[in-house]
Amino acid sequence: MAKQVKGTLFVDYVRMVKSRKDVDWSKYLNEQDMKFLDDLGRVLPSSWYPFDTFERMGIGAFHEIGGGNLEAIRRWGQVSTDQLVKVYKNLVQPGDPIGSAEKFNVFRAGFFSFPGVELELFPDDNKIKLYVFFSENEKAAEAQAFQAFGAIERLIELAGARNIEHTFVARIWDGSPKTIIEITWN
Repeated sequence: MAKQVKGTLFVDYVRMVKSRKDVDWSKYLNEQDMKFLDDLGRVLPSSWYPFDTFERMGIGAFHEIGGGNLEAIRRWGQVSTDQLVKVYKNLVQPGDPIGSAEKFNVFRAGFFSFPGVELELFPDDNKIKLYVFFSENEKAAEAQAFQAFGAIERLIELAGARNIEHTFVARIWDGSPKTIIEITWN
């Protein structure tokens, strides 16, 4: 079965791409992908959409909107979390970054038809290992890792984590099967 993403996330990418009418999106999107731009009103939050299209829109947005800046993508992940917690208020567990990450791990699984992110939690050490393996496409993998890191970073910050630090332990774009980011805080 082909990888899919829930419309809740897909529609954000469609809106983002549609907002930039000055960009030739055909450099990134194929003919089938372009049809989603014409049918924004038919993108339903509860429906499933092709991950390949989602990924191509993401690559295009990374270059055309984010200017290829990984810190801008990290920030997008943080802003996405801010938007998410406005809707799902119980996602953040005040004073409990690990509990918040556990909730996010379960919650996130409902947005993708396949595992693409995993969290390994170390409550005694105030540490999370974030495993990102949405794609083997090197262009996409790096941006996806920064976006996922930004999302988790913001979530644990909202839950009370301070002095958050991170280390890339492994990277898909350097040949590893997964990107691993170790996140610590006090």
